[in-house]
Amino acid sequence: MSSPTQPNAADEAFQRVQAAYSSLSGAKDPASIMKAKSQLSSLAMELSRAVQSPHEAATAFAMHNAVHPCYRAAADCGILSQWPKETMTASELADKTGADSRLIVRVMRILTSSGVFTEVGEESYTHNALSTTLSIPAFLGMVKFTSPGVSRLPEYLSATSYRNPGSTIGTSTPFQYGNSTPLTFYQALAKDEKARNGFDDQMKRHVSMERAKSQLGFALIYDFQGEIGPLITSSEDVALVDVGGSQGHVLEDVKKHLTNLKGRLILEELPETLESIKVPEGVETVPYNFLESVQPVKGAACYLFRQIFLNWSDKNGQQILRNTIPALKPGHSRVLIMEPVLPPTGAPLQAALMDIQMMQMGGGLRTEKQWRAFLSEAGFEATRFLRSNSAYTVIEAIHKP
Repeated sequence: MSSPTQPNAADEAFQRVQAAYSSLSGAKDPASIMKAKSQLSSLAMELSRAVQSPHEAATAFAMHNAVHPCYRAAADCGILSQWPKETMTASELADKTGADSRLIVRVMRILTSSGVFTEVGEESYTHNALSTTLSIPAFLGMVKFTSPGVSRLPEYLSATSYRNPGSTIGTSTPFQYGNSTPLTFYQALAKDEKARNGFDDQMKRHVSMERAKSQLGFALIYDFQGEIGPLITSSEDVALVDVGGSQGHVLEDVKKHLTNLKGRLILEELPETLESIKVPEGVETVPYNFLESVQPVKGAACYLFRQIFLNWSDKNGQQILRNTIPALKPGHSRVLIMEPVLPPTGAPLQAALMDIQMMQMGGGLRTEKQWRAFLSEAGFEATRFLRSNSAYTVIEAIHKP
């Protein structure tokens, strides 16, 4: 029987990495580039495993749990932030932070070998792109906020008899269990300024990255002009409702770039959110809690849910959709859902990790098969899965009585 550490296995893995790199080099459009990057990342990890014996790989995997605590410790004692010049030695960091220099060396071994900071000499270090990003205060605040729910996940799953989080009404979520709080994720977030700033910062960065993938930003996620335009016969008709749409980024891009699209654009959010944001010009607002009440805007051509359902369990998510049904105009209204859709096999590591993060709230990512079942149980039928030039898919659905 062949061993994964035999030279031919490593050679084959290396050849796949080369082929993936060639695909990335030749990719032209954003969707192809994103796919090639994901494939290259996965194959690089496969190559790393191929050059190790099973015991070496298992040992590395098991001991990888030291990385995150070292990152947290470096943040807490000031190693990440006390950086007055380009290169710092362990002794200089010790003087700045009060931490023992030998401890700093041990922690930095873990971080530099994980790509966080660059080791430029014996006990001498400099920041790099990854460490700089991980040092942003708002980012740190969010990391600390979400860590307990994940670190105590084994205890939680044991305590709940290994039920899928969110599948049982009345059961606490991993976030609540890990933080020993009755508050939901978003209730707790509202009370934690550092974490809230981190969350808002992450969302802004995400929006900026998504918008940068196209000159038209979010206006290209769907053929709004071709699909919705013909349905609008009056300036009083509602073209698009962005449900739980945060600061209205999608509507802003649609208004800016699709100037021939008629009809009203409406942003729905919680009252406190609407009071705290600058609403894009030409966009109307309606205060709305999608989980607690029926959709107040009737007969719109399109109701958009961007990154909503990954935060909720199937039961809560289906209730959100059911609350939309009374507002739908048969033969006219449709629902658009913009979220990551997991492949049935070979899910990228980043998507799998995101799924576990969403598990904290009782939510998670879904495959196309799971989406179809989810929608069907709520009274909807998925008509199309439209792959975009990002990690997100636009799911078009209609109500099926």
